[in-house]
Amino acid sequence: GGGEKKDDSQGNGDGDATAAKVKVGFITLHDENSTYDKNFIDAAKEACANLGLVENEDYFIKTNVGETEQCAEVAADLVDAGCNIIFADSFGHEPYMIEVAKANPEVQFCHSTGTRAHTEGLANYHFTGSWYDETLEKEGAEKLIQGGCKLISQHADSLGAPTACENAGVPNVSYNGSTQAACPNTYIISSRINWAPYYEYAIKAVMDGTAIDVDWTGTP
Repeated sequence: GGGEKKDDSQGNGDGDATAAKVKVGFITLHDENSTYDKNFIDAAKEACANLGLVENEDYFIKTNVGETEQCAEVAADLVDAGCNIIFADSFGHEPYMIEVAKANPEVQFCHSTGTRAHTEGLANYHFTGSWYDETLEKEGAEKLIQGGCKLISQHADSLGAPTACENAGVPNVSYNGSTQAACPNTYIISSRINWAPYYEYAIKAVMDGTAIDVDWTGTP
């Protein structure tokens, strides 16, 4: 992607210069009630704070955006609002993100998981979804417990599996956020992905007018 190259100043001044360089949009499938989406939202806020960006002025977070044409509409609205980099967090958002990316080549689009980024050939589309079915996740955990499993770890977003574990007294490793309050007797620890460094990296690339790497691991 192109964009004007900024000067060599580091943006430690009044912050207005930084704000003028970029506007950022974030699209999430659910809201903070989903640990998966809350993890993205928290990372978005952290990265933007680190870059001196102000919510609802320099960046915008759109929650509860379905994996439907609604995603394309929201993404297009973010483009119209002046965003020059837009992130989406769910697998089913992909075709709509690609649709809007094709129509707006001057805007950078980053998508999780972006499984078609390597085949679409779009210079402004990056990244490597979400699933959320509390009932099925709970049923799946219950079947594992009935089969004799003594510990359940999950890569899922709802309280389905942790609840099944709490009801059965089976230890649980949760995902993206602590379930200790809801499942005090069986919660052990939780794992999460820290998206803030990538958000910060990608936004900074747009601010600087530099390309977003196809492969980026967070190493120096």
